This record gives sequence, C-alpha cells and structure tokens, in this order.
Amino acid sequence: MKRIFLILVLPLILFFSREAFPQTLPVSVGSWFGALSGGGSLSGSSANTLGGPGHFSVGLSSGLVRPSVFGADYTAAAVNGILSLGILKGTDFGPAVHGVGSLDVYVRAGSMYLNAVHSSNTGLIGAGVRLGILRNSILAPAVSVSLGYQKTGNLSMKLRSNIQALLNPEAEISTTAFRIEASKNFFLFTPFAGVGVNRNKAKISVAGLKVEGSENDAVYYGGVEWNFLLLRVGLEVGHTGEDTFGTLGARITL
Repeated sequence: MKRIFLILVLPLILFFSREAFPQTLPVSVGSWFGALSGGGSLSGSSANTLGGPGHFSVGLSSGLVRPSVFGADYTAAAVNGILSLGILKGTDFGPAVHGVGSLDVYVRAGSMYLNAVHSSNTGLIGAGVRLGILRNSILAPAVSVSLGYQKTGNLSMKLRSNIQALLNPEAEISTTAFRIEASKNFFLFTPFAGVGVNRNKAKISVAGLKVEGSENDAVYYGGVEWNFLLLRVGLEVGHTGEDTFGTLGARITL
C-alpha cells in the first residue's frame, strides 16, 4: 500500500513543489554532488599556487560519500583527472611574502557512480581558477581563493526495481563553487584546510514531470598532502549540507 501511495502521489507533490517553491530543490540531490564533483579543494591540491607559466600539475582524485536520495541509501563515488596550469607568477615582497596575485587555471573530467539496488554512472566535467593571496615561504603559509564550476550529464537515479519503471527519475546537476583555503609546507607533508560554499542546481525529471531548483551549501574541509619529490599524495575529509565526504588524490607537480 505504501509503495502504491508513493507511485500515485509523489509526481503530484513534485509538480506542486515546482509551482510553489521554484527556487528550492524538491529532494536533496545537490549537496552530495558538490562534495563529489569538487571535493573540498577544487583543484585537488593544497592552497599553494603553482608559480606561473611553465609550471603545471596533473593527477587523479577520487571521492566517496553516502547520501540518501529519494529515500534510498546510496554509495556515491567519483573519479576525476585534474590538470592545473600556472598562468601568473604574482609579486614577491621580500623573503617572506611571495606570489601575491598569482593565478592558476584547472580543468577536471571523469565519471560519477551511484550504487544502491541498481548502479548507474555518468560523465563529469569542470573548470575553474585559483587566485593566490600568498604562496608558501619559509615564514608564511599559502593562502588562496578558488572559483569553479562542475556539471554532469543525465544521471539516472535508479530506485527499487518495482517502482523504477514508473518514476524513472533522472537528474542533471551542476555546482558553482567558491573556496578560501590555507596550507603550510613542512617539507615532508603539507596540512591544509578551507571553507567555502557550493551553489547547487538540479534539473530533475520524474514520471514525465520536470522540476528544477537550487540550494546553497556551506563546505568545511581539511586534509594533508605527503610530499615525495615531484609526487604529492593527499587525503581530505569534509562536510557539506547533510553529507560527510572523503577524497584521496595523487598528482605530479613541476
């Protein structure tokens, strides 16, 4: 009886939610996407900018979160390749103040995976910029701000098999993200932390009805990178919306 009620009533609820509250997401599909698509650090690294033209970073980042979507518990994961390029070196003011106004750009692409009763996946792309307030020096930490954008293709939110055929929800989700973060290189390892906000937007199609909306979620995160010559291996844990996420990454920096 409960399942029949959901099948008959849920499309009506979503329809009237769209009319009455067009700026509010009808279901919480946004916060976990922002957690996976960008993690905490949008460029997949500590707060230090690269140092201008000729410097770059290339690596892989994987994230994991356990969201509840449409009443179903999911395991959601993402794997991204990330390329960052140094654009501006910035200005130095003495031995302690480096890289004021330095600038990097980055692009990321990969796949997102959802697994509950059924599994599904979709492509994921993103790009952004990082502005250096300070670069790491012997006396000063690195401080930077980042702005990025990530989106998916159509993501099938596969539910329980007996109602999937009737509801068949699909979502196209995007996130505009802002971060401010700091880190300090201690030669063998670099701890980092940051805060920010994700502006999540979703276009959801359920049983032929299309609903769209947006929501803002604060982001808090911290982690550490281990430094092995040119190789950086990082571990990050953060929280956004109702979701806690973890990210593991590795990159080569020149």
